[in-house]
Amino acid sequence: MTLAIGYVGLAALLGWALRGQYGHQLGATIPGVLFSLALVLVSGRPDWMQRAPLIALAGGMGFAVGGSASYGILIGYTRSRVWSNVLYGFCCLFVVGGLWGAIGGGVVGLVLESTPPAWYELCMLACCMFAGAYVIYHLLITRCGIRMTPPRSDAWAYELGMALILLPFLSTFGYNLALRSAIFGMLGFGLGFVLGNFLQVLGNASGIPFGWWKVMEKSMGFVGGAALSYGILSTNAPVLQPTSPVLNWVGILLVCVGIPWAVLHRRLSFARLSKRFSELPFQNVEQTVTVRLLAARVSVMLCVVFMLVAAALYTVGSLPAYSSWLLILTFFSLSGIIMSNLQSGFPKDRFESRVVEVSLWLELAILIFLATYRSFDQSLVLEGLASGPPSIYPLITLVSVILVLVSTVSFFSHRQHLPGAHLRWKGELERSLSGERPSIKKLGTLDCDIVEANPVVFKGNVYRCEYLKDKYSGNATGDSYFRFVNRESGDTTPPFARGFHMGSAFVDLDTVYVSAVNHWDGERIHIFKSEDFTHWESWIALDLQGYGMFNTSICKTDEDYVMMFEVGKPPEVAGVRFTARFARSRDLHDWVLTPPECTYSKNRYTAPHCLRFLDGYFYNFYLEANDGYEHRVVRSKDLVAWEASPLNPVMKASEQDRLIANPHLGPEQKQRIASAININNSDMDFCEHEGSLIINYSWGNQKGVEHLAEAIYEGSLESFLKGWYPGGTQT
Repeated sequence: MTLAIGYVGLAALLGWALRGQYGHQLGATIPGVLFSLALVLVSGRPDWMQRAPLIALAGGMGFAVGGSASYGILIGYTRSRVWSNVLYGFCCLFVVGGLWGAIGGGVVGLVLESTPPAWYELCMLACCMFAGAYVIYHLLITRCGIRMTPPRSDAWAYELGMALILLPFLSTFGYNLALRSAIFGMLGFGLGFVLGNFLQVLGNASGIPFGWWKVMEKSMGFVGGAALSYGILSTNAPVLQPTSPVLNWVGILLVCVGIPWAVLHRRLSFARLSKRFSELPFQNVEQTVTVRLLAARVSVMLCVVFMLVAAALYTVGSLPAYSSWLLILTFFSLSGIIMSNLQSGFPKDRFESRVVEVSLWLELAILIFLATYRSFDQSLVLEGLASGPPSIYPLITLVSVILVLVSTVSFFSHRQHLPGAHLRWKGELERSLSGERPSIKKLGTLDCDIVEANPVVFKGNVYRCEYLKDKYSGNATGDSYFRFVNRESGDTTPPFARGFHMGSAFVDLDTVYVSAVNHWDGERIHIFKSEDFTHWESWIALDLQGYGMFNTSICKTDEDYVMMFEVGKPPEVAGVRFTARFARSRDLHDWVLTPPECTYSKNRYTAPHCLRFLDGYFYNFYLEANDGYEHRVVRSKDLVAWEASPLNPVMKASEQDRLIANPHLGPEQKQRIASAININNSDMDFCEHEGSLIINYSWGNQKGVEHLAEAIYEGSLESFLKGWYPGGTQT
């Protein structure tokens, strides 16, 4: 029994890992099919194998329903420093996973009933489930406003409506095996979501740079699949009546042809892959995508052919049922892995990606080896431990204890603020908003294709340091360079620092300094110095072989200067790419790296851009991915332990970004601004001038189509920085 349960859990693990590459309902069919095929194999039952195509189809369709649910924001709750938010996140994850498993398990269980519902009864059940989904969603979400995952989709309410129809139907009409399957599916996948995310939280808190999200996904699949298989295999399931060959071939065609074709053509289209590969270093993206897509289509087609051949040989009696379904499981998994490799492209973290890809092949190899080395037989699974649904009260107690336990351990595991701590409870929200939130007024767009720019006050005037890439429409030099623009007059200074990138200006007394990298992902940071914008001298501030560096920002403390710089490699330093590291200097010439624990933050995307110092605190304004890309702020006294503002985000994409702040923009530029994709507010920087903060930032699609914009805060730098922490100093 243990080996059988572990085998099915491993198949669901592989399926859930593949599901994560495609997402949504279509991707969710994959773990459903693999779970069902593995279940049939370990059963060793001829009657189940004869009905295997319909069981696999039921698994795919049943688990597809849960694919509409959004749970990313719930994972954010579990990373909060507020225990009630952590508990809320884990409880809601149990609900989402439980509904997913209940519907998937219930549908699979129905097909395993000796006398399943007739086709017209199934049609009526489906109609009632869709009606229940509609009613519950509009009652809870539209009418009552009971939202679990704002501002994300609350599709969980649709699933709740379906489950509220399905479970009473199974109970009323005596489908005990299906009801038991639904309950174990709810318990298994509910706890799978909880325990999988628990591992991710601990992994992120450990600081070990690894793809903990994929660990979470695989844990969800294994725990859920193992629990559901136990619920099914530990009961005296009745002998099934043979199904007609026509129905079986309908199932075979939908599973072996329909699902791979739909995934390949819907989720991996030419347009989608071209967009994904557009930023990768290919000379001809179109040709690259065409060749790769053709190779994937041919490979998937061969897998489909092999599956159909295996099914046909079984149908005519030339291949044993066990061998046939093992081959179909193998080639179905293989088609998913091929498409997964096509989807991944060339990621930024090659090592992590290779680990994930190798793990998929290894998991498939283990499935094949176990099924070949030890053929499962009926004696393994027909132990008759139960024949009906389990007792509900012990399960409620078990789930409650686990939820409280993992929430408490997660809460105490946080050594620093982790992302996504969205305030859920009204009291906490009111307390956080009790102080006056700094009000930023967006003035509109200044230019197109300028991203890294920052304002400074130099000799009484506000200047904007601009980084002009070689593709900028006004750049005829064929190379990148920097310039300063007088904010009031629009006059520009002579260009300087040709060939350098991502300049950041800093003014100390009557001297302006600009820090920059020698190239993208560069190993050296240079500093340029001038007293008149015309005559420049420069020196190397940091030369870090093996590093990949990007944005920089310098601030002055009471004793020295501190530079924050963005690193993308090596992995042991950066963790997840685009992480803040720091260096200190007393003269802006000789810089010393701070200890490696001075960082923010290796466990996720936290692209730094602007560093300020006030009253013993360093304020780091950085970019974080959260339903788009938004600017947030954290502060620290030692550059090690960071405190996030309870009022985050500082800036996020809005329609005000499209306002026109530069009257000299042409019609084409204005049309582009009006129609451009806008999912980010990034690269924020600011300076204080005449009692206000002048703020520059970028908005766009975060993939190269960006626009330079300006905003203003009516108040001092001190009030702006302290305003993000209404509770004052924490001890």
